[in-house]
Amino acid sequence: MKRKVFIVLALLVIGGLLFTGCGRSGSSGNRIAFFYWDENQRPAMEDIVRMYTRDTGNPVDITIIPWAQYRIRLQTARQADTGPDVMWNNAGMTTDFHPLLHEISSLVARDGVDMSDFPSLIVRDYTHNGLLYAIPKDYTTIGLWYNKALFDAKGIPYPRLGYTWEELFRDARALTEGRIHGIVAMPVGQNFVNPWIYSNDGEIISADGTRNSWNHPNTIEALRYALMLHHEGLSPSSADQLELGGPERFNAGLAAMITDGSWRAPVNYEALGENLGVTNYPINRRPGNVISGLGFVMAGNTRNVEAAWSFLKTTATMEAQLAQAETVIPAFRGADAAWAANFPTLNLQVFIDAALYANSTNSPNRIAPGQQGVVTATYIEHMFGGGMDPAEAVAAIDREIDQIVRDFLASR
Repeated sequence: MKRKVFIVLALLVIGGLLFTGCGRSGSSGNRIAFFYWDENQRPAMEDIVRMYTRDTGNPVDITIIPWAQYRIRLQTARQADTGPDVMWNNAGMTTDFHPLLHEISSLVARDGVDMSDFPSLIVRDYTHNGLLYAIPKDYTTIGLWYNKALFDAKGIPYPRLGYTWEELFRDARALTEGRIHGIVAMPVGQNFVNPWIYSNDGEIISADGTRNSWNHPNTIEALRYALMLHHEGLSPSSADQLELGGPERFNAGLAAMITDGSWRAPVNYEALGENLGVTNYPINRRPGNVISGLGFVMAGNTRNVEAAWSFLKTTATMEAQLAQAETVIPAFRGADAAWAANFPTLNLQVFIDAALYANSTNSPNRIAPGQQGVVTATYIEHMFGGGMDPAEAVAAIDREIDQIVRDFLASR
């Protein structure tokens, strides 16, 4: 999922460090350029830059680029030789961008960077043809957020650890009344549909990770149960959610529960305060979840590999990863606990525990992820908003994505 970001381009001098958008054309010596896209994470990124400069003496030029422009800016900056030496990347970009990136497997081995400190699925997602391209930055998983006040009003116990589909349906039926829905079941892959499928031991990607596998009996069964939440009126419809989004409904007190990401903690708490609770994503056949995360990568055409690699090594330390803990779950093992401590009344440990059994959100082989995402989103909407039968929809997803993959490979 991409995160919701609020971004402005910045040109300012802070703490003796120059933050510009000049790229390598304005660089000299060991100066490096760093691109990323989230204004909300500026304090953490500036802290990491200061750590790097403290340890190496090298200055860093920072450019913040809106996500909507990020890919295009990377491509045009590379052509003009004004691109970054180091940057953020998401795993879905790996296939499209790995020719533009510098593999770091040899440098990791040379300097003994321990990649076991990071979630194995995130490391795998940044590995292409056996070569590693990123230091994991952060990760996200999905939980069940709930409004304690709405549960209290009905005298219903709060969802406990180990909460199941059966309990969710029971509570959602009891909580749905008038304008209040028991749950928001968003027609969105990462936030609801995909972990729902995995919690029924269904498939989206084959066990060997090489192909799509939506057309699976447990996947179809899971989707039928998910649609029941809409058909019974326990969740606002897809059309209703276009008028007022699921997260907004939940935070306005119009829904008792919602499945949503770890990144929602600050916004949800601001809206509901001590009435906010969270537990594991609902379980049916097994615990299910999805994990995704960003990474720090090095440009393939950097003129200063050692300086850029030193920056990536800085990001691989506990100190640098802890700097991110106020806004995201740091990828470094142990640093994630600092994120959970931000809201001591919430059991945010459920998001950290989910990383141990979650499936990746990334498409098989990361081939044409944008096109694959459009296909799956289209058919999810056809099911939730257009009444399409799940068996028909999953067959169409597999068929169309298989064609995308064949076309992609044939073009190489």
